[in-house]
Amino acid sequence: MLEMNHLIAFYFTATITLNFVSASVVLLSGAFKNKAHLKLLLLSGVVITVFQYATWEFHDAQTLQEALNWLYIQSAAIFAALPISVLMLMYWSRQKAPAWSIALVSVASICFFLVNTFSDSPIWFTGELQLRQFTIFTGETVSVIKGDVNPVSYFYNIFILAYMLGLIYIARVAYIQGRRLLSITVTSTICLQILTTIAAALTDMGILNLINLGGLPFSLLNFFACVSISMSLEWKSASLAKEIVEKASLESMLFSLAKGVAANDSSQFFKDVCHELYHLEKPKLLYICEFDDPENIEEISTQVVLQDGRIAQNFSYKLSDIPNELISYDATLFIEEKANERFPNLALVNRINAQAIINAPLKNDHDGLEGSIILLYDRPIKLSDAQKRTLEVFTSRTASEIQRVKLAKEQHKSVYFDYLTKLPNLLSTHDLIKQQYDENQANDSHSALIIIDLKKFGQINSVFGFTAAEYALKEIGIRLSSYASSNIVIGRISGNQFSLLIKQTPHEMSAVINLHFDAIKRVIEKPIKLDDTQIELSCVGGAVVFPMQAQKHTEVIRCAEIALVKAKTSADDDICLFDATYIDEINRKQTVERLLRQALNQKEELYPVYQPKVDTNGKLLGMEALARWQSASLGFVSPFEFITIAESTGYIEELGLWMTDSVCEQINKWHQAGFEFDGRVAINVSCLHLEKATFIDDIMAILNTHSISPAKIEIEITESGLLSNRKQSVSTLKELQSLGFSIALDDFGTGYSSLSYLKDLPLDVLKIDRSFVIEIESTKAYDLVKSIVTIGKNMSLKLVAEGVEERKHIELLDAIGCDIYQGYYFAKPMKAGDLMVWATKT
Repeated sequence: MLEMNHLIAFYFTATITLNFVSASVVLLSGAFKNKAHLKLLLLSGVVITVFQYATWEFHDAQTLQEALNWLYIQSAAIFAALPISVLMLMYWSRQKAPAWSIALVSVASICFFLVNTFSDSPIWFTGELQLRQFTIFTGETVSVIKGDVNPVSYFYNIFILAYMLGLIYIARVAYIQGRRLLSITVTSTICLQILTTIAAALTDMGILNLINLGGLPFSLLNFFACVSISMSLEWKSASLAKEIVEKASLESMLFSLAKGVAANDSSQFFKDVCHELYHLEKPKLLYICEFDDPENIEEISTQVVLQDGRIAQNFSYKLSDIPNELISYDATLFIEEKANERFPNLALVNRINAQAIINAPLKNDHDGLEGSIILLYDRPIKLSDAQKRTLEVFTSRTASEIQRVKLAKEQHKSVYFDYLTKLPNLLSTHDLIKQQYDENQANDSHSALIIIDLKKFGQINSVFGFTAAEYALKEIGIRLSSYASSNIVIGRISGNQFSLLIKQTPHEMSAVINLHFDAIKRVIEKPIKLDDTQIELSCVGGAVVFPMQAQKHTEVIRCAEIALVKAKTSADDDICLFDATYIDEINRKQTVERLLRQALNQKEELYPVYQPKVDTNGKLLGMEALARWQSASLGFVSPFEFITIAESTGYIEELGLWMTDSVCEQINKWHQAGFEFDGRVAINVSCLHLEKATFIDDIMAILNTHSISPAKIEIEITESGLLSNRKQSVSTLKELQSLGFSIALDDFGTGYSSLSYLKDLPLDVLKIDRSFVIEIESTKAYDLVKSIVTIGKNMSLKLVAEGVEERKHIELLDAIGCDIYQGYYFAKPMKAGDLMVWATKT
C-alpha cells in the first residue's frame, strides 16, 4: 500500500507517465502524419510532460532562485498548452474556428510567454518574493513562492475564462454532432479545470494545503483523447477490414466480368457475360435480348440463352404476352420471391417454376433502351449491395457492347460504303482488289478493273446546282447497282468516278472490257429527268487487267487511272486499256519534274541561247533568248518537254525570272566586250507568270539590279495563253509598254479568237508562226500570211516571220512586206559567245 508521504511523487510520476505514454502511442502509431489533431495531441503530451515535471521540481526547490527557475519553465509550458489543447479539440471535432480567433489566442499566449520570460519575476508575482515551505495533508513538505499579485495575472484569468468558454462551445458542438465520447471528454476537462482553479484559489488563501494541480486536467484530457482516438482508429480498422473483404469480393466479381468481356466478337462477348453472371448469381435461366428497333418493340428475340449453366436454344416471344409489372424500361426490376404464384400463367415462369426474377434494362448513353438481361431463379433470392452493384456493372458493360457493335456496323458502312449511292467506296474497292489479286495468283486467273469518269460533271454543279448534281450521282449509282452481278462489283471511288470490277475475265479480255464499258455507257447516257428538265451525261474509261498488267495489288487502281488519263486525252477512244509504256511516260515526267527543280535551285545545268532576228540581208536587228537544259542525268532535255512541265508545276515563274536575269547579265557582258546592237532581246513570258500581281515589280527589280533599260527588252507572249485572263493580261501589257518594253505576240494565227481581241492588245510586234512560213509556197498559206501582214501593217506593227529555212521563203515574205526574219536559213539559236562571233562575221 502506498504511503501517504509518497503521494506527491506518485501523482507527478503518474501524470508525467500518462502524458509521455499518450505522446509515445501517437508517435509510434504514425497516424499523426496525416491528422492535424493527432499532431497537436503529440505536441500537447510533450508540453504537459514538461509542465508537470517543472511543477514537481518547483515544489521540491530548496532555494528561491531554484524555485523561480522552475516556475518560469512551468509558466511557459502552460502558455503553450492552452492554445494547443483548444486547436486539438477543434480539429478533432471537425470544427472550423474563425481565423481571427486563432490569431487572437496565439497572440495572447505569445504575449504572456514574453512577459513571463523577460520580467524580473514570473508573471504571477511582483515586488519582494519569498520562498515558503508548508506541510500538506499527506505530511509532505512543499515549497511555494509568496509575493504581491502581478496585475498581468488578472488578464491571464480573463484568458482562462475565454479558454473555458471555448471548451464549452466545443463540447456543445460535439454533442450536437453525435460525438458523445468527445463531448464527455471535453466536459470532464472543464469540470476538472474548474475544480483545480478553485483548489488553487483556496490554497493561496491558506484554507487548503495542496500542491499545484493545474496540469491534471490537461493530463487527463490527453489521456482520454488518446484512448478515444485509439478506439476510433480501432473501429475504423475493423470497418476498413470489412471494406477490404467486401472489396476483395467485388474485385473477384469484377475480374470475372473482365474475363467475361474479353471476347473478340459480340456473340462470344454475350456468351461470356452469361457464363460469368451464372457463376456469380447461379440463376436457373439467364438470357440476353437485344432490340433492333427500340422505338417499336413488338417481339423480343434472345441473343444468348443459358439454362443450368449451359448454352440453350434461342427463342422469341411477344412483348404483349408479358405482364406490365414485369417490363422494366428504367431501373433494374427485382422480384425476390413467389414469382410463380404471382405469374402462374407466364410461360417463362412455368418453364422452370421460377420463384425470383431480375429484369435489368440495357440503356445507351442517351438513356434509350437497347435490350435486357433477364435472370430467373428456381429459389427465392436476397442480393447483397455488392451483388447489385456488380450486376449494374454487367448491364452497363453489356449495353456499351451493344452500342459498340451498332456503332461499328455504322462505321463500317461509312468507311467502306459511299454515303450517297450506298455503293462500295475506294477503301472497299482496294480491299476487294487485294482479295481478288491473291485469288488470281493462286488460280492463275485474271480480273479487270474499269474506272469510269463522268465527262464534264463539274458543269452539272454550275448549271443545275449542287442538289441536282447529287441527285444525278445517286441516280447513276442506282442504275449501276442494277448492272452488278456475282461476277461484277460496282463502286464509287471518288466524286464523279465509278469503278467496275470484273472478277473473272476470259482470254479475250479486251473484247470483254469494251463490251461491259459500252453497256455501262448506254446506262449512263440515258437522260436523267429532274423536274421540268433533264440531265445528260457521258463517260470515259480506263481499264487494267490484273495481275497480268500490275505487279502489285496496290498498283491496280493507279494503272487504271493512268489509262483513264490517256482516254481523256485521246480524240478517238472513250476507253483505253492500260499499257506498260504509259508508266514510262509517267516516270519520265516525274523524273524531269524532280531534276528541273534541282536545276532551278542550282542554276548550273540551265543556260540561254540566242537566235538572231535579221533583215533580208542578214543584218542583226535583235534576237530571241531561249532556255536550254543539259541535264547531267538525262542529257539534253527538249524545251517543249521541260517548259510544259514547268507550266504544269508552277516552276515557270522561277524559270522566267532566271531567264530575265541571265539576259540582263549577258547584255552587260556584251557591252563590256564592245558588242553593241540596236535591237532588243526578246524574252518569252508565260501568261501564267504574266498574271501574277508581282510580275512587273519582279521584272523591274532584275533590270534595275543590272542597270538595264526596258528599251533593251522585248516581252514575247503566246496567243493561246491570253485566253485564261484576258482583262488582267491586257492591263499588265499596257503598263509594261508604258515603261518602255516592246510587246510581241508569238504564234499569231494558230489560236481561235485572234482577230476578235487583237485590236485590244497593246502590241509592237506580230510574229508569223513557222507553220505558215514553211507552207508559204502554197496558195492558201500565202494568202493567209499576206492577210496577217496586211493586218499588222494597218495596226503599225512590225512583222517577224519565224521558221525561215529557204531563200524562197524570204523572197515571198519580202514581196508581201515582212520586216524581220528568224530561222535556220540565217542562224540557229546559239550561245552568247558564238552569237557575238557570228555577228562580227556578218
